[in-house]
Amino acid sequence: MTNYLHPSLQDIIPSVVTTILRRYRTYVEKGDLTQEAWAFVLSRAEQFNELLSVDSELQQKWNEKKIAWQIRRNLERYARKEKASKSGYQINDEAYYDTVTIAPYFFFFFATAALSTRFGYGRPAAFARFLAAVFCAGVNFLLRFFGFSVSQNAFFFTT
Repeated sequence: MTNYLHPSLQDIIPSVVTTILRRYRTYVEKGDLTQEAWAFVLSRAEQFNELLSVDSELQQKWNEKKIAWQIRRNLERYARKEKASKSGYQINDEAYYDTVTIAPYFFFFFATAALSTRFGYGRPAAFARFLAAVFCAGVNFLLRFFGFSVSQNAFFFTT
């Protein structure tokens, strides 16, 4: 075990902590995130020193990004656990759905809201809901109508 830490780690940690703190500011404190990041880095000091002690500048930049990603993932996990405990739910209560599962519902609600305000002047209109349901029957048409494109089950907005 070595006592040496590469100087790049002192630049990586504050930027990653700031990124995570922006999203979870109400649930975690900066000091807690910084401490968690340093604990993670010190537990893998030899591995990170080896990654950052390469001769190629390009490879070192790549390894810095890789280390930052690992630290970010660890801090994100920590912040989500803190959020769950402070909000009163368990971390395993979180659910992530596939885009294909959510797409029909998303566009039904989006089209209903958009068309009801357009034709009903802010009030829900029966004709607008009917049009939304008709449009949602053909999700691909609706995607193109609103300027979205689908690529590998992910939605991208095209201008």
